[in-house]
Amino acid sequence: MALIRLNTNVATSQMIRISLLLLVSTVLFASTSFGKGNVKPGPASSAQIIESLEKLNVLGSVLYIAAHPDDENTRLISWLANDKKVKTGYLSLTRGDGGQNLIGTEKGELIGVLRTQELIEARKIDGGYQFFSRAVDFGYSKSTKETLEKWNEEEVLRDMVWVIRTFKPDVIITRFPATEYAGHGHHSASAELAHKAFEMAADPKVFPEQLRTVTAWRTKRLYQNTSTWWDKDLETTWQTNPNTLRIDVGTYNANLGKWNNQMAMESRSQHKSQGFGADINRGEQFEFLTYVKGDKAQKDIFDGIDLSWKRLAKTDLINKKLQLVLNSFNPRNPSASVPDLVGIYRLMDDYQYVSAWMAAKKEELKQIIFDASGLWIEAVSDQEYAVAGQTITVHTSLINAGKLNSVEVDSVSFPGKDTALFSIVDQNKWQKVEVPIVIPENASITQPYWLMEDYENMFKVNDPMLIGMAENPIPYNVTYKMRIEGLDLSFTTPIHYKWRDRVTGENIKELSIRPELTMNLENSVIVCPTGQDRQVHVTVVNQKANMTGELSLQMPVGWEVTPSKHLITMNTKGSASVFSFQIKPLKNAQSGDFKVTTKVGNRIYDRSMVVIDYPHIHTQTVFPKTIGKVVTSTMKVNVKKVAYIMGSGDNIPEAIEQLGVSVEYLHAEDLAGTKLKQYEAIVTGIRAYNTLDALGSFQELLINYVDSGGLLIVQYNTNGGLKTEKLGPYPFKLSRDRVTYEDAPATMLIPTHELMNVPNKIVAEDFNNWVQERGLYFADKWDEQYTPLLSWNDPNEEPLKGGLLAAEYGKGAFVFTGISFFRQLPAGVPGAFRLWANIISYKRTPQK
Repeated sequence: MALIRLNTNVATSQMIRISLLLLVSTVLFASTSFGKGNVKPGPASSAQIIESLEKLNVLGSVLYIAAHPDDENTRLISWLANDKKVKTGYLSLTRGDGGQNLIGTEKGELIGVLRTQELIEARKIDGGYQFFSRAVDFGYSKSTKETLEKWNEEEVLRDMVWVIRTFKPDVIITRFPATEYAGHGHHSASAELAHKAFEMAADPKVFPEQLRTVTAWRTKRLYQNTSTWWDKDLETTWQTNPNTLRIDVGTYNANLGKWNNQMAMESRSQHKSQGFGADINRGEQFEFLTYVKGDKAQKDIFDGIDLSWKRLAKTDLINKKLQLVLNSFNPRNPSASVPDLVGIYRLMDDYQYVSAWMAAKKEELKQIIFDASGLWIEAVSDQEYAVAGQTITVHTSLINAGKLNSVEVDSVSFPGKDTALFSIVDQNKWQKVEVPIVIPENASITQPYWLMEDYENMFKVNDPMLIGMAENPIPYNVTYKMRIEGLDLSFTTPIHYKWRDRVTGENIKELSIRPELTMNLENSVIVCPTGQDRQVHVTVVNQKANMTGELSLQMPVGWEVTPSKHLITMNTKGSASVFSFQIKPLKNAQSGDFKVTTKVGNRIYDRSMVVIDYPHIHTQTVFPKTIGKVVTSTMKVNVKKVAYIMGSGDNIPEAIEQLGVSVEYLHAEDLAGTKLKQYEAIVTGIRAYNTLDALGSFQELLINYVDSGGLLIVQYNTNGGLKTEKLGPYPFKLSRDRVTYEDAPATMLIPTHELMNVPNKIVAEDFNNWVQERGLYFADKWDEQYTPLLSWNDPNEEPLKGGLLAAEYGKGAFVFTGISFFRQLPAGVPGAFRLWANIISYKRTPQK
């Protein structure tokens, strides 16, 4: 990174401090602007270069703050970034780890990885930067108090202040009010904490350790992006409210050929895991901002803030020359502007004052010079992945598509070596070279930095320089040291892997560093009723040849494991072998976590490998600890064969199989042609009635199945967007009611009811050690034919009885449950398994 020059009387310690400050800013912004490396591959179109030049002429910034991925108002972010052309960031306090998933089965930290990538893709479209704190999304919360009891408030504030001091926003905007009208404890907490961080970031006495690398920062004003969600009369009352501004965010950007609200909806639609695909808006559309703190604006959110180069002293010549470049830019020959752009860069490089703005603008200008020169670079590994100590071959390429003859390459730096390739870069010729490089022996695996350590309600991050970043810095890059019009510049591009697919064409993913050995469990939850034994199957994959070690399970108290260990020898890199253990609970056996490890020499391997692959994100490979759960209890079930209609995605079928029940997947479209009587029960997956159009068409077939003696079990659905209102044989209505306190006392309304006793007697202890919540989207109205069986409530709220309803209909039975079995069963909660066994056994005759 090129650093700004200082006067000769600036102390060395100050130079070091400022260099660190600029390094922090450059790394943080490079990780969020477009997600890959320090320079875009290029070359950009002429229209994009003009857009970048116009942004180069604007010196202003706004930070938007909310709680989750998908909370951000992309209309406002797009307008700020592309109409006002200010540097615009979104700080999401969480990564959405506690959210639901409409497109797959990822939950917890895995959906957090998915939603992180969705936010990164959204920012690529609307032009914003993306930041996070270390707070973990623990699921729906009903109050700020509950949220801050689980989060570490001081540490979240530390992260927020760090991002504010690094990003240096002129304006902060919160999405939510700090009141109950925010609709979620995380939402209101994000606003309350933003109000505090606004003041704290300006106070050098707060988190003084940060001042070694950043400076205290006073943001001019804090506003809330208010909405008719909270104020139904806002469309009219804003005119007489001096605290509220109205903004037309539907302006048109001729450079990009799109309306800002059009880009916003394209950005919004990246939140596919949350089902937030949006209609495209174009033209006039208004957003409202309400004053909270700081210097109140009168007519414009940037009142009193100079967004021009005049905010920096002695930059008149820079401003003048930039205007000349904009006025004379030739879209048919962008490289004609490069000599003038190089001259401006030299002016910036000679700037005599310390300025984070100047450093940021130099980085922007460097990218513009690269694009206008018509350059394209890439670095491709011959391997999709590597391990520490492995040698890979990197193919690096450069094309000069511009019309400059004065482009030279001094050297190309690979990890661990510099190589001189070619001096003069010929026009429009593909110049490339292959270089072997060695991955260091101490190389870290490419695990998301926030998942390297065990955590509870706050991620543990040992390197403070990583805090706030959307994703890991690119670990392996190739750097071109070039001379353009006599100016020495360095351009860095990440090493990635490419392959061709016969359908999708060229595909690209980042080079990943994997553990030398991974172990994946076939089933992460093993149910082992008292007196029975089960098999645990472990798939071991070696990413390095000739590995020999001992594979073993570390079980809770009271388990017998046969064999105690497997001696494994795996000679071929990339080979996979399956090893099996027989486990049996003894009289004192406890349910709980078990670990899988392999000892190779003095080294212990303890990670699995999970690939998160969807078309709308970059493929993510993560390496969680190989941890399973064993459940043992007196547990019976009265069915042998059930059908499962998968909805948005869950792991319930695997849990049913663990009970010794055969599960067949049934597609809703096939209901008419399937003999449903062969199934003792049919279960619909979570949100099936939100996602499967065919269920709306064929629901009557399921009702007839119940009438003829079957058991239909409907799990939770959201109350909006149902494919049919007739979810059961008798009417009932879904609500947004939920119980978020996972330890909320459960009351059995009819303790003698069959569902509470057959085949397992449900007792109070069965409701212990649940995770995240009791349930969601309970029924709030139901026909008298339904029997409510459980009641529970969050603190200081009325009991909710609509989480488990049962009814007989014709010769069969129907059960609705909003209980979050989709979380409890994969978490290995014994009581949840016992209750689920009763539900799928309801009114079923035991099979011999």
